[in-house]
Amino acid sequence: MKNRWKNLFPTSFRGQLIGGIGLFLTLLITLFVYFEISSNVKTTFKKGLEQASDHSKVLASMVKTWVLSDDYAGLEEALENFSIYNDLVFATIIDMDGKVLAHTDKSLVGQYISDERRIAFLRKIRETRDYDVSLFRHGNYIDVFRVIHNQNEHIGIVHLRFDRSARLALIKKQIYEGIGFGFLYLSAIFTMLYVIVNTFTRQLQSLLETMIDVHNGNREVRADEEGYNELSQVSREFNRMLDAIVAGEKELKIVKERLESAITGTQDGLWDWNLTTDEVYFSPRWKEMLGYRDDELPNIVETWTNNVHPDDLQQAEEAVAYSHQKPGQFYESIHRIRHKDGHWLWILDRGQTLFDENGKPVRMVGFHTDISKQKALEQELIEQEELMISQSRHVAMGEMIGMIAHQWRQPITVIAMGANNLILDVELDEVSVEHVAKEAHEILKQTDYLSQTIDDFRNFFRPNKDKEAVKIVDILTEAREIVGKSLEYHSISLRIESDENSTVLTYGRELLQVFLNIIKNAEEAIEQHRTQGGHIDARVEDQGDSLRITIADNGGGADENVVTHIFDPYFSTKDKKTGTGLGLYMSKTIVDKHLHGTITAGNQDEGLCFSIVIPKQIEEKDA
Repeated sequence: MKNRWKNLFPTSFRGQLIGGIGLFLTLLITLFVYFEISSNVKTTFKKGLEQASDHSKVLASMVKTWVLSDDYAGLEEALENFSIYNDLVFATIIDMDGKVLAHTDKSLVGQYISDERRIAFLRKIRETRDYDVSLFRHGNYIDVFRVIHNQNEHIGIVHLRFDRSARLALIKKQIYEGIGFGFLYLSAIFTMLYVIVNTFTRQLQSLLETMIDVHNGNREVRADEEGYNELSQVSREFNRMLDAIVAGEKELKIVKERLESAITGTQDGLWDWNLTTDEVYFSPRWKEMLGYRDDELPNIVETWTNNVHPDDLQQAEEAVAYSHQKPGQFYESIHRIRHKDGHWLWILDRGQTLFDENGKPVRMVGFHTDISKQKALEQELIEQEELMISQSRHVAMGEMIGMIAHQWRQPITVIAMGANNLILDVELDEVSVEHVAKEAHEILKQTDYLSQTIDDFRNFFRPNKDKEAVKIVDILTEAREIVGKSLEYHSISLRIESDENSTVLTYGRELLQVFLNIIKNAEEAIEQHRTQGGHIDARVEDQGDSLRITIADNGGGADENVVTHIFDPYFSTKDKKTGTGLGLYMSKTIVDKHLHGTITAGNQDEGLCFSIVIPKQIEEKDA
């Protein structure tokens, strides 16, 4: 029913405007015509009644004398004079007894009235002395009864009957003229209204049609800007807005193409998480990386949580929660995720949380990058580094054997001399208990020294993958004991300056290897430079959360080009027989990746200085 009523009314603004204003004006003109006709009808009727009353008054005044004198001829003459009125039906004069004294229809003269209306009027005026006139309307007629007075006495009545047909015809004519005038007026009004509204809404219609074209995808159309009215201004502003939209769409298209090219080029998977509704979108590429088609994985949060490796899920969720704390904090997590065939992929997950105006996180968008190949390469690199470290240790082992030879040369000589002395005493038969005991004690002393030397070198090659609390001075001292004889042989001193309380939690065996590599490098530089009074100075400085160890020599330094590449793998200034180029490279690898520190080298004073900075406590070991 509601829709039926709606269908009766125009739906366009122009139709509604014309219909609304037209309906209002129609109602207004109709009311105007109605009240105008009503006023004319009342005026016409009133005028007719007033004329009838006046005629009766004039006639009553004229015939009063003739009634008193019973002059019937005068009465008849008076009535003949009133017959000139076209709308007069009849006129009669009646005495107080109801006898017709005169009548325009002479055949009725002398008769007595018999109709109830006149009899009732006679009865009323007999009872009421101040009664004067009475008017009655019935059908198309008006009856006027007027009392004929003689001083205070009623002597008769005048009864006039007028035909209202002519006046009713006049009124009907006025009504038709009013309706015709109203129709013509409405026609003129609607014509003017149509022209005015059509002119007024032309630009609005044009603007609406332009909007529809724009909505349908046509960006070339523009609204009509002709004129200086408000609609023209609206059209101009609409065109400016449309120009801005077109420019924005072009820019957006370029940005979209760039983004799509970037995403396609990087082969990353896109995800978009609505934190308010918990709805999530995983791009087809995101699912493809896990071995699924787009329709095989639902777009729900559980698709991610159920496939992340159990050992990695907590840290990934903590990283997500951290990014929700405040704007500007980015999400990044490296974790494993299960592939459709069951193996694990390494994923670099990055994103950003979006916040509303109240600072509440409402959305999170990011990318999903497969770094399994990089992780495999990292593992391969770690294994290569471990192999290089092993090779470096083997090279160091060869150097240590040379050092052991230096360490053992003197004790073996002492033992041999003691043995020779005992053999000589036996041959000369000069053996004494005291002398044998003395030589035996000396031999035992030297063998103890040899045994300690073996323990020192064995500790160096002992694998130790656990962090331990050590003092740097102890590791430097141990290094000095290992290379001490070799340094002594080349007349090189190793001086250590350190705070005895400088303790770190680190990998002591690996740090010892670094120190030995640097000290051995300094020894060779001093020997090559033929420096008199060669020395190596090791110094430990406390820097709060870290320690700085410097090892400097007076071996003449190195060229800047050598310093630049000194930590490169297989870089050496020695010949291929005596140098592998792995020692300092492995020292940097150990410090950077295992001990979480830094190592640098540079010329200083009379030689080369190595600077090592390591934290007092490392949290974990990467290798």
